[in-house]
Amino acid sequence: MLRRRLTIDAIRDLRSGFLDPLRQSLLVAERKLLDQWPAVQEWVEGVGVPGRFAPAPNVVVLTDIEDYPAEFDRLMSATTGQARTAALATPSPPYSPSTMTRSRVCSLVGRGLVRSSP
Repeated sequence: MLRRRLTIDAIRDLRSGFLDPLRQSLLVAERKLLDQWPAVQEWVEGVGVPGRFAPAPNVVVLTDIEDYPAEFDRLMSATTGQARTAALATPSPPYSPSTMTRSRVCSLVGRGLVRSSP
């Protein structure tokens, strides 16, 4: 009986001291990312690099500014398996905190895919 009581207390402590704060941290992070979504949508609509990001004449870059849009499209396709416009069309984080269950959070934390904030 004592072992059961200690287990119940440990699970409650894990929930209140770790899982609930983790879920709150994930919700805050999701809100911050979604607040930045309009800026990401601008990237989808543009076909080149905005002039303000052009390198100065004395700067050496790894990818020429003229080649960057095609390189970006290639990398997006290789990473997501979709064209840039499809990959960035809608915000769909792979681990949406607003729809996660506690067991899913535990699973992700256990596999090291999600870390709690300090």
